[in-house]
Amino acid sequence: MAGKSFLLVGALALLLACPALLATPVAGRTIGQIVRADRELTDLAYVLRTHNAGGELDDRRRTLTMFAPTNGAFRKLGRCFGVPSPQIQAVMAFARKFATVDFDQDVRRSVLYHATPGARSWKDLRGSVGYQSLLRGSKYWVSTSADEQGLVGVTPHFPVARVLNRGAPIRADNGLIYKVDLPLLPLN
Repeated sequence: MAGKSFLLVGALALLLACPALLATPVAGRTIGQIVRADRELTDLAYVLRTHNAGGELDDRRRTLTMFAPTNGAFRKLGRCFGVPSPQIQAVMAFARKFATVDFDQDVRRSVLYHATPGARSWKDLRGSVGYQSLLRGSKYWVSTSADEQGLVGVTPHFPVARVLNRGAPIRADNGLIYKVDLPLLPLN
C-alpha cells in the first residue's frame, strides 16, 4: 500500500511541477486543424479559410503559442464598432472598409499577430512579459493579475484580451492554444 501512495504522490508532484502536462491533449493535430474543428473557434476558422490565412498554424516544423479569438470575441469586436449583425461575415465586411490595398494580406498579418514562437505554458507566461509575435516587428504583452487573470495586449498598460483557458491550454502537435475574449489588433 505504501508503494502505491508513493507512486500517486510522485505523479501528482510531476503534474504540479509541469503545467504543460495539464494541457488538454489533441494528439495528431496541428493548431490550424484544431481551430478548424473547435466549435468555439468557427469564426476564426472562417477567417482562415476565406482569406487563405493561417498556413503557419499547420506547420509541424515549428512550435507556436496561439492566442485564438473565440466566436464571442468576434461578436464583441463587432459590437465595439457598432456592426449591426453579430455574424462574422458582417464583422469582416466592416473591417474591409478600413483595409489597406490588400485586405487578405491585412487579415493574414492579423492572424500572424496572434501567435508567438515556442509552446509557452501558463507558468512560462505568468508575470508581465513581452513576446515577439509571428508578425515581424510586432510585440504583445502577457500579464497576470494577483487573481491569476491572464491578459494579453499591445503594451503592458493596455491589455485588450482576457485568456479564457489559462490553466489548461489546448495542446497541438505544434504548440499550445489559449482562447481569448477579443481579437488582438496590432498597432503597426
